[in-house]
Amino acid sequence: MGSVISKAASSFGGVLGNAFTAPFKTIFSAACADVCAGPWDVICFVEHLCVFDLIKLLMILGLCYIILLFCYLLFKVGICQCIGRSLCKMYWAACKTYWYAVEDITCFLWHKIKNTNVETGAEFETLNQGIVRVIVMEVISRQVSSFNFQQKTI
Repeated sequence: MGSVISKAASSFGGVLGNAFTAPFKTIFSAACADVCAGPWDVICFVEHLCVFDLIKLLMILGLCYIILLFCYLLFKVGICQCIGRSLCKMYWAACKTYWYAVEDITCFLWHKIKNTNVETGAEFETLNQGIVRVIVMEVISRQVSSFNFQQKTI
């Protein structure tokens, strides 16, 4: 007999619970994923009574507001200016270092080119004429020696 009473109480409690929770289940469990396109479609949420999606939209907007407020406070306190100034100083130091290196490299190369012993045109011509004379003399001496050799054999 106890099981019959417990079953009756359980079913009566289930019916009563369903009667009270049914409106909330229909409001909050309406699936609008197939109907509405994205979290910003407010008109579709209202038309199809998608309260859960409206609550998600409000939470997204609240989070955006908190982030913007945080950025505004950082700006007002002066942290953004401090970070921006530090970044600019670091960038300026890197540029300065680069241009000092370029200046030193160009000065080094200029002195290297300036102090290199390059033969001028006149010196090159004299050297070239001397080489030609040596070559001509060598050819003549070979011809003479071959000529003499030929004379001896005849």
